[in-house]
Amino acid sequence: MAYRPLPDEAVEYIMIHTSASPQEYTWEWLRYYFLKILKWTVEGYHIIVEDTGLVKRLAPHGSQSNGVKAFRAKDIYIHNGNTIHLCWEGGMNGEDNRTEMQEKELIRTLEWYLWKYPNAKILGHNQVAVKLCPCFNVIEWARKIEYTDLHTNKRRVGIPEERIYKGDNFKVLSYHFGYDIKKQKVA
Repeated sequence: MAYRPLPDEAVEYIMIHTSASPQEYTWEWLRYYFLKILKWTVEGYHIIVEDTGLVKRLAPHGSQSNGVKAFRAKDIYIHNGNTIHLCWEGGMNGEDNRTEMQEKELIRTLEWYLWKYPNAKILGHNQVAVKLCPCFNVIEWARKIEYTDLHTNKRRVGIPEERIYKGDNFKVLSYHFGYDIKKQKVA
C-alpha cells in the first residue's frame, strides 16, 4: 500500500468517525470496502472499534489514513496530513448505537492519543463535513466522558476545553443535535 508519512509533530487533530455500517461488519470487511470496492490505496481510519470492543489498527502508526476530505475555515485547516482518525463500527442510518464495550474502548483509545499528541484537538467528522458521522456531538461527549489523563495518571471528567474543537462549520451539530455555538465557552 502507498502510505504517506504522518510525523508526530504534524498531528493537530484527532477525529472521531462512524463506519455507517451494520455493527456485525468487522475490520476485515471495512478494509476490503476501502481497498477493493472504493479502490483507495489506504484505509479510511487508523483505528476501528468493533461492537464487541475489539480495537484494530487499520493504518499504521506514523502514516496517513484516508479519513477526511481537506477542509479550510477561518479557525481550522484539516486534512489527512494533520489528523488521526478513530472510528466506531455501526452508525447505520445515522443511529448512535454504540455498545457499552465500544464506548469504553473508544475512550481508552482516545486516552492514549491525547497523551501521544498533547496539543491535538478532538472533533467529530460532522464538524467539518456535511455528514452525520460520527452520529453524535463530539463536543458535548468530550466534555462529559470519564477518562484517565495519562500525563498525570489521574481520572478526570471532561476533556479540557482547549483540547476540543468547537466549530460547527456546516451546522450539522445545530440542526441534528441541538448544538448552540453562541452558548459555548471560549477556550
